[in-house]
Amino acid sequence: YNKFWDNFGKSIKMGVIEDTPNRSKLAKLLRFKSSSSDGKWRSLESYVENMQEWQKDIYYLASDSEESVKKSPFLEVAKKKGIEVLYLTEPVDEYVFQHMSEFEGHRMQSLSKEGINFGDEDEDVLKKRTKMYKENFKPLTKYMKETFGSLINKVTVSQRVENTPAVIVTGQYGHSANMERIMRAQTFASGENVNMMKAQKTLELNPRHPIITALLTKVQSDPEDQATKDLSMLVYDIALSAS
Repeated sequence: YNKFWDNFGKSIKMGVIEDTPNRSKLAKLLRFKSSSSDGKWRSLESYVENMQEWQKDIYYLASDSEESVKKSPFLEVAKKKGIEVLYLTEPVDEYVFQHMSEFEGHRMQSLSKEGINFGDEDEDVLKKRTKMYKENFKPLTKYMKETFGSLINKVTVSQRVENTPAVIVTGQYGHSANMERIMRAQTFASGENVNMMKAQKTLELNPRHPIITALLTKVQSDPEDQATKDLSMLVYDIALSAS
C-alpha cells in the first residue's frame, strides 16, 4: 500500500476536498503518520480501532515537518494520556480536514486550537479545578493581557500542557498558526490579505509550572518592577516560538 499511497496520496487528498459525494469513501483511503505509528502510514479506520475507550475525538497536529511536530508542546498531555495524534505535515493536509470535520462520527480536533477536552476526566471536577485556577491566576492573566496589548487576543489558564510554561493557541474556527504560515507563503498573501488571515491568538498559561507560579508572585508583590515585565515577555516569546 505504501507504493500506492506515494503515487496517489496527493490526488486522494484533493478528492476529499473537491469530490463531496465520494468524500466518505475517499477518507478511508487517507493515510497519515502519527505519534503511535512508528514512522508508518496509519489509516483513519485504524486510528479509530485503537482509540482509548473513553476517547470520542480524533486528534491531529499540523506543522511543516515530522521533526517539528514531534517536538511540539501540544503533544505533551496527549502522550501522557496515551492518545494517538495524527501528524499533518503537508500544506494540503489542513485543507483536507477543513472539508472533513468528522470521520465515522468522531470529530477531527486540532491540538493547537482552543476548547480541547480529552474526555477522560470527570466534567464536574474539571470545571471546579478550572474555576479555581482562573480565580487564583486572575492577577497574572490581567497583568499579561495589559502588558501584551494587541499582540494577544486574551490570556487564560489551561491544563493543556504538561512541562511547558505556556502555549499560544488559536480560535476553534479560525486559522491555525500552521495554516497562517502556509497562506503567508502563497503569492497573494500580502498587505490586507495577510491581516485578514491572522489567527486570533490566546496565551494559555500552565498553572502547575514553577515559572508561572513565580511570575504570579512577582505580579502580586511588585507589578511595576521591570524584571516582572521582562519575565512576562520571555514567557510570551518562548510560547510564540514553540507554538
